[in-house]
Amino acid sequence: MTGGQPIGRQLTGRVVGLALALAIVLTIGGSVLTAHVAGAAKGGKCAKVPFAGTISRTEDESQPVGAATGDDIASATVFDFGNRKNFTIYLAEHRLDPKDLGSTIEAPPGEVLVTIFLAAKNGKALLPGQRLRPGRDPVSVIIDAGGGAAAVTTGQTGEVTIRQLSERLVCFSIDYTSQFQRIDGTVRARIP
Repeated sequence: MTGGQPIGRQLTGRVVGLALALAIVLTIGGSVLTAHVAGAAKGGKCAKVPFAGTISRTEDESQPVGAATGDDIASATVFDFGNRKNFTIYLAEHRLDPKDLGSTIEAPPGEVLVTIFLAAKNGKALLPGQRLRPGRDPVSVIIDAGGGAAAVTTGQTGEVTIRQLSERLVCFSIDYTSQFQRIDGTVRARIP
C-alpha cells in the first residue's frame, strides 16, 4: 500500500488515466492527420490525364457553341516564356505540335481548343500553392470552338491554384467563368 491505496488500485488508476490520455492524443492526432491528408488530396498531386473537368462556351459574335470534357482532351501543352513568371497552356482535342507553341493556334473545324494564360499580378515567378484570380491577376482563357483565337472575356471570375510546377510539368486547378465561356477542372500540362 502506498498513499492509503493498494498498489493494484493505483496502477489501475494510472493505466486508465494513461489510456484515456492516449485516446485523446490519438483522436486529436487522427483528426489532424485526416485534415492533412484531405488537404493533400485537394491541393496535392494531379491526375495522369491532361484534363479532368468540363469546358463549355455559348455562341457569341466570334464563336459558335462548343463543349468538351476531360475524355475529349488529347493533349495539354505549355509554352514557357522562359522565366517561370507566366505560361500559356493549350488544351486540345488533337495532339499539339510543340513547334507551333508561341504562335497563334486555332481549333480545327468541329473541335475545341482552350488557351489559358497564367501570370501573377506582382510579376514574380509562379509557385506551387499559389492562387491566381482573374481580374486581379493577368489570367485569361479563350475557348475556341472553331471561330479562331479570339473571344469575348468580359465578366471574368474564378480562381486558379497552382498544384505542381517543375521543369517539365505545370499542374493547376481552374474554375473560370466569363460572359460566354466556362472551364472547371484540373489541368496537367507538359513543358516540352
